[in-house]
Amino acid sequence: MSSEKINGWVAREGQLQALKGIFQAHRLEFLSLLEPLVSLVWTDRSNRPRLNETSVTSPFKGKGIRFQVHRFRLYLVAEGYEPRGFQGFASYSIVLSALEQVNPQIVQLRRSGSMQTDFAVKPLKKEEEALVLDVTAFTEEVTSALSEAILSGVIRSRLGDFEVVRVEVEEVRPYRGDVVRKFSVKFRTPTFFRPGGGVKGGVFIPVPLPDRMLINLHRVWNRYLGPMEDEDEREEFHNWLKSWGIVISALKIKTLKYEDEGDFKVGFVGWAHFSANSHYERDDFLRKVDALMRLGEYVNVGGLRSKGFGVISYRKAERSAHGK
Repeated sequence: MSSEKINGWVAREGQLQALKGIFQAHRLEFLSLLEPLVSLVWTDRSNRPRLNETSVTSPFKGKGIRFQVHRFRLYLVAEGYEPRGFQGFASYSIVLSALEQVNPQIVQLRRSGSMQTDFAVKPLKKEEEALVLDVTAFTEEVTSALSEAILSGVIRSRLGDFEVVRVEVEEVRPYRGDVVRKFSVKFRTPTFFRPGGGVKGGVFIPVPLPDRMLINLHRVWNRYLGPMEDEDEREEFHNWLKSWGIVISALKIKTLKYEDEGDFKVGFVGWAHFSANSHYERDDFLRKVDALMRLGEYVNVGGLRSKGFGVISYRKAERSAHGK
């Protein structure tokens, strides 16, 4: 997974109002400056133009990328805010507040579980004098809401008013992947996986099963970046994973439990080493594994990614050459 700063754009303290003024006076110039960040705030919404969907050639067999995923790092200042508990819940609350400022109805649908999760966060953390909100937006809607919050200069939430003093934006692009036969993953925040297959009763899996982890990431890729491959090959890839095409070679984990609005969320943290099963090796599938794990560093893995669960660090245990 590669990324790049969009035109090196970083809004520092004192520049937000200036940016907003430039935007209002020179809409097209400002749009061009931040393209392909996506449409931002338009004073007259009825005349607001829409950017064309970004079209990028897929590094695999898919038909192309429907939309670029963007990672935002917002540096915030809030007087009197004291971090308590797991700060992934705080990140979630702030992002929902930014969305609510744009469309309250959509937030209600998200809270009810009627909408797919279309963003992932890392726990709010302090860097020097600021709090860093690290959020990856999967859709234009979330990107637009965060952009509007940036230009307004403040996000008002039930946790307090957070002033935006600096912004960094990355465009996350698909990566073809290396043929990776060994890799390790550090699970930095609580992680769990759902069993799939329509299993009911709140069942969750607090173990880093490779098929659950990679199928989860594969679905995120296909839903938000576009098809990685055609339907037949997708099923073949999933069957390969379920047949232990990737195995756990070592692990050290423990479970943690956090309370969230009266409910307890459980997940594991720690590390695990993974290897390709030598009896089922396929270079094309191993490239996908590498690409998906790189995506996982941006979008998290498993359940509750929008609340800061499933934050990972990924490292290949061997250096592989890019093939064609």
